[in-house]
Amino acid sequence: MASSLHHIAILGCGVIGLSTALAILEDQPQTGRGSRSFVTIVSKEVPNLDEDSGGAGQSSSKKPSAEYASLWAGGHHVSDAKSERELRYDKITFERMSLLAREKPWSKKAAVTSGLSSSSVLPVPPAQTSNDAEKQAEPLVWVHQTELYEKADGPQIAARPPYEGVLDWYPDFKPLPQFSLKGGLSHGCTFSTIDINVPVYHRWLLHCFLELGGRLVVAEAKSLRQAVQLATSPASSQVVCKDIATWRQAGKVDALVASPGLGARFIEGIKDEAVHPQRGQVVVVHAPWLSADAPSWNDKPPHKLPGYSIVRAQGGREVYVIPRGDGTVVCGGTRIVDDWDPNPRPDTTKRILERCLGLVPQLADPKKSAGLTRPRAEDVQVVGVNVGLRPARRGGPRLDRAMDDVDGVKVVYNYGYGGAGYQASWGAALDAKQLVEEALQIPSSSSVQRRSAKL
Repeated sequence: MASSLHHIAILGCGVIGLSTALAILEDQPQTGRGSRSFVTIVSKEVPNLDEDSGGAGQSSSKKPSAEYASLWAGGHHVSDAKSERELRYDKITFERMSLLAREKPWSKKAAVTSGLSSSSVLPVPPAQTSNDAEKQAEPLVWVHQTELYEKADGPQIAARPPYEGVLDWYPDFKPLPQFSLKGGLSHGCTFSTIDINVPVYHRWLLHCFLELGGRLVVAEAKSLRQAVQLATSPASSQVVCKDIATWRQAGKVDALVASPGLGARFIEGIKDEAVHPQRGQVVVVHAPWLSADAPSWNDKPPHKLPGYSIVRAQGGREVYVIPRGDGTVVCGGTRIVDDWDPNPRPDTTKRILERCLGLVPQLADPKKSAGLTRPRAEDVQVVGVNVGLRPARRGGPRLDRAMDDVDGVKVVYNYGYGGAGYQASWGAALDAKQLVEEALQIPSSSSVQRRSAKL
């Protein structure tokens, strides 16, 4: 079979766009035969690979906006699926993340990057050798998760437990006995899952994308047509790639995957008014002493790090504790629909800390809290306060092929995942890849089982 070349553009460098780009690149043929795809990401905001994140992925010189929610998330893989498709995406992503957490491909010696062709916008870092805690942080860590459910007001109707079919597929799943639940709680369970150190994971994904031959164009596209133009003929100062010579073969864009987050509400060619923000505020705290303790009636937890969250009676998690494996813990949070305010609110910070301390008193600094009195918000070592605007969509995520092309370019929409972007990322990416392959009539190479060897 003769080789064929395709150029695919991705609009957006959030976790959905980046995972989709990697899903397309990772199955490239090792020989000159078969179909080969060039992949260009066009995005106005990208992770800062060359600087410490300060707990949130931001550079000291330029702080990403709250709309770049993928950098501000407090990521844990705890499914809240409301449909079979959402559950399938969550399971596929968990399978991939579990494989990555076992194989730890990020710990392998980094390839030489001196040949990288780029401006100073986004240099790819060399292998890290420092003993600094932030630099030693891993993108994904296993945790012992405790999930608690608030009791609804009014008469209780006998029904199946709220975790049934949603969480009971996770490894080491166990329901909590009723006698162990405090007042106001109706159900609880524990299981093993993955927590995501979002700044580290996101930078690592982008590094993998560049190492696999992807190209990044750091520029704002205000329309789908402009995204195609930027991906086809970018200015040299906007480009980051490993080997610029290979891109002389790329040619014009054949397909565009639109994953612009909240930008889907404003970008010409999409302008989806169902897209809206869900404002989230979290507090990053220093608590390296936090560890999972086994109650007297239960077995020793399989993982040292403990994660917690409380599901409200009306749905949604607004109290959660997410350890990141580097001594920092994300405490949350809020979910305020249609709130565009990017600034942290001090009163919200205090309420978050008080709620999380009520759930996990061990968050308090042992040197400040004697353990004889109830810990206060002032007893917690705060590293930072982050605000992110989750890119939600009324009616659920959009993942489909556009009815009309843009200047002959096939278009696939893949956006609107709100706060579920990380846990749905690989499932959504594989479906988006399949739509691209169908649009371009590329023989499909997608499968649920994915190797991480190239990542």
